[in-house]
Amino acid sequence: MDLAKFYILHSDTVTTKSHGVELHWKTCLRNIYFGYKSFASDQVNISSGIEVYESVEAYKFLLQVVCGLKSPMIGETEVFGQFKNYIDSLTGLNSAGESIKQVLIDIRNTSKKIRSEHLINLGAQSYGSLLRKQINFNNEIHIVGAGQFVEDIIPWLSKKSDQIYIHSRNVEKSKSKKQLSILKNFSLDSSFLKSGTLIIAAPLSSKQMSDWVGSSNFDVIYDLRGSSSEDPLNLKSEIFNLKQFFDQIENNKSKIEKKVSQANVMIQLILDSKLKGQKLHPFGWDDICA
Repeated sequence: MDLAKFYILHSDTVTTKSHGVELHWKTCLRNIYFGYKSFASDQVNISSGIEVYESVEAYKFLLQVVCGLKSPMIGETEVFGQFKNYIDSLTGLNSAGESIKQVLIDIRNTSKKIRSEHLINLGAQSYGSLLRKQINFNNEIHIVGAGQFVEDIIPWLSKKSDQIYIHSRNVEKSKSKKQLSILKNFSLDSSFLKSGTLIIAAPLSSKQMSDWVGSSNFDVIYDLRGSSSEDPLNLKSEIFNLKQFFDQIENNKSKIEKKVSQANVMIQLILDSKLKGQKLHPFGWDDICA
């Protein structure tokens, strides 16, 4: 495997141009083009907004992508699965393509080890991911509010439940939003008994919420109003307010930063070894990590 010939063109915009290179991998966030020859700008059609990585730096960039270190959700596993499936799809390649595939396989194996050592059990990194970890999806989920915050958390919840009820002032506006249109939408004025989990994501006072809840019986309430600390709910349910959520996410972030730092140290050790011309064995790491 000769990394000196390996290079990557990267773009975070959608494009269909081949740029004259052998292989192309597309994710929901980026386009990556793989080449295998000494890179020269006059040999490849480069447009604005394209980043170029060569040799070990190309290996490093792709390794960080596959490990989830460049994802909005640090350490997420979806990009690794996409990369693995992409490699499996590569058949009938020419000699340059086969050489690239060997680099990609090495990166896949290396990232698997880095992830298992440092990038598992990272904890929640957003309100949506934290809610998904805490909610009992066997019960109904009622959400008061239909703003951007609700749109952001719905993808985390809708894959786990078909019992999500949106309560808003303007039902038609709520139904017009892509994330909310497939859910059960009701007016705040609708009166019926509700149970399960309540998520409050609208600027209503505690008095207004108490009146709205009425005789309904919620097991747990996530009070994500900005005023939840200064205007606490007076209800019998178990209640988690916005500050508690924020504190937990911040605590998780400090743990994540430590694990990411450890992963980057391991990556640098791997790169140093490659620069020295050592042959790496992805499942024999004692000499690197001692």
